[in-house]
Amino acid sequence: MNYLKNIYYFMIVAILGCPILLKSEIISWDEKNYYIDNKENWSLVIPKKSGMIKSAKLSCSNFEIATDKTNYSLMFPEFIPEDTTTTVNNSVFHYPPIGSNGVTSLLKFNTDSLAILTFDWNTDYIRTIWEYKFIGNKPFFVVDIKREINKSSVYSNAQQCVMFSSDFDDSYIVAYNGRLTQTMENNSPTGYLASSQHSMFSAIDNGLSYSFPMIAWHEDDNNIIVGVLNTWVSPDQRRTISYHGGGSTHSHPGYAEGQFNWFGKSDNESIFLRAGTIYSMRLYYYLDYGDINNLLNFNQTLFNESWYDLKKN
Repeated sequence: MNYLKNIYYFMIVAILGCPILLKSEIISWDEKNYYIDNKENWSLVIPKKSGMIKSAKLSCSNFEIATDKTNYSLMFPEFIPEDTTTTVNNSVFHYPPIGSNGVTSLLKFNTDSLAILTFDWNTDYIRTIWEYKFIGNKPFFVVDIKREINKSSVYSNAQQCVMFSSDFDDSYIVAYNGRLTQTMENNSPTGYLASSQHSMFSAIDNGLSYSFPMIAWHEDDNNIIVGVLNTWVSPDQRRTISYHGGGSTHSHPGYAEGQFNWFGKSDNESIFLRAGTIYSMRLYYYLDYGDINNLLNFNQTLFNESWYDLKKN
């Protein structure tokens, strides 16, 4: 009987055109990369020397979710320190360098049901530690991010970015009333602006539990929906999210960008941070087939009494 079941399974797999999936550890690696394979859901490639996500694909799909623009990825920590050597602000972005020894990694746990992978990017200015948590057979993974100020200074662009392929057709952001607002349709920004900014905790501020602070994208041909949700931040922040561009009208073609801003809209805003200051956030990355309603349903499963009930409190 088991033999017949195995034959039946192999026939189904052959019809679907997907590879045979055997139980194994979620993470494998070689000299340069970590390979995360969540079996029925998706696969990722993370270079050891950057800790950012170089490639992301759903199972049985060749569509590349991560952008191929140089040095950008779904996981993109950055900041700009004040340049004190000149009166002209020519400071440059700081982000984990690809192909250098700027990042150290640690594989903490690795089974077929859970894997934990941590990266540590320690600079003279800010130390950033991010920890991936991959859960077997789930359409999402979790990233906990902590930053510690090493040097008291004025900083700008203090943000955590997500860079998706520009091939996505539609995009959405949580508006101030806690509901989703469409920001891109058919690969072109909606309305008259190519960017949008909203409070990360607007849903909580307004007593609404429609969704967590979130940015989402949809690709029509393959019916792929991806989203990044923020479920927790440390209390010492002014919290916003913002969406930038996408489509042919973006000033930087090649990617669609979303930002989780640690201290407000930080593209053109500076803030003095004292050495020793520590701040954190948690992001959920959702990657699956389906439409925006699938992602909204996922939000609602998170927004429940095991976290907190807004209407009661």
